[in-house]
Amino acid sequence: MTMMLLASFALIVAFGLSLACGVMDEAHIEQAALIPFADDPDAAEQLTRETGRRCETVVCPVQEPFADQSSVAYLDA
Repeated sequence: MTMMLLASFALIVAFGLSLACGVMDEAHIEQAALIPFADDPDAAEQLTRETGRRCETVVCPVQEPFADQSSVAYLDA
């Protein structure tokens, strides 16, 4: 009885893994490989020019609040 339950559990786990792995198609895998370029619009554009691959999601980072001031100017008392 225990072997039957263990075998059925293993079959269900194997079926679930095969479904989960089957969801990723080649386009999703390629976009996952381009994630390192998603936060740098210039690098994403250069990648597109050189390879023809297009990073679908490019995020422009938010400018830091002290970017226009000296790095220690806000510490002066």
